[in-house]
Amino acid sequence: MIGYRADISGQAGATIKSSYYKETVAKYSKFSSKGAKSIPCWAVDSRGTKKTFSPFTFNVLDYYKPFITYFSVVRKNNGSTAIAKLKVGCCAILEDKNNYRFSIEYKNGKSWETCYSSSSGLISTTTNNNVILQGKFSIDESYDFRLIIRDKLFSKTASSTLPTATVVASYGKKGMAIGGILNNSNHHGLQVSGQIIDENGNIYLRKDDLFPKYVNYNNGNFNNLWEFGEYVIPWNSVMKTWSNRPCDYAGWLVVRNLGFYKSIGTWNYVYQRFLTYEGSVYIRRGSSGDTPTLEWTKWKKVEDGVNF
Repeated sequence: MIGYRADISGQAGATIKSSYYKETVAKYSKFSSKGAKSIPCWAVDSRGTKKTFSPFTFNVLDYYKPFITYFSVVRKNNGSTAIAKLKVGCCAILEDKNNYRFSIEYKNGKSWETCYSSSSGLISTTTNNNVILQGKFSIDESYDFRLIIRDKLFSKTASSTLPTATVVASYGKKGMAIGGILNNSNHHGLQVSGQIIDENGNIYLRKDDLFPKYVNYNNGNFNNLWEFGEYVIPWNSVMKTWSNRPCDYAGWLVVRNLGFYKSIGTWNYVYQRFLTYEGSVYIRRGSSGDTPTLEWTKWKKVEDGVNF
């Protein structure tokens, strides 16, 4: 936008009857072409005398607003380092009196913080420019980013969201997955990765509770199977090396304890229930006192099986 001021007054008692422009300040905000321009100026006094003044001349330069063609924020190697991919431009030089700068910010709570700021000048407007952003961005959190490009006259803003690196949930026509990507697409249902807990972190259900562990290694000990879950016990030459077994049958071992223990501490209680393949049931209990060592009761047969 340009402006000029024309101060016009009459002589010998005459007054100004009309002028171009009548206003003392004229403004032009847009021109259809660049190059030399002139604005005429004249006035007529009360006696009818017209006076034409030298026109106001100036040079119009090309100008175009800064723009953003592409902006996206991604994770480097799916980690906590963020990379911004952007294509921006292009600043009208205006006889070396104009250039632009850009900055990238991310939302931290309710405020925006700068994580990258460019120096003045031009960058490529035909290819993507990659910049590494300052700071670490948790793989378990998503973040909002914005790119702001400015020159001396205008600014432009674009937004991008950096998602979590871990999959929170996914779904398809046949089901939904929590904590992972839905697979086994031939089956309908809910797929859960990890365990089901309440708002206080108490575990309701784990994957191992639904899918028994297959136990098949030498020189094992039933006393060491104290973690919450179910175990498949085959009967073969390997299992005959195990100690503290309830009987010489294959079967299923169910283990329950009072706290989903990851290690045995003091005053812990564990319950084992062994169901043989022919239906017999054996139970026993393990407990620790002042020392973190389980003491086991003897196996007790509480139900007879069926002889085939």
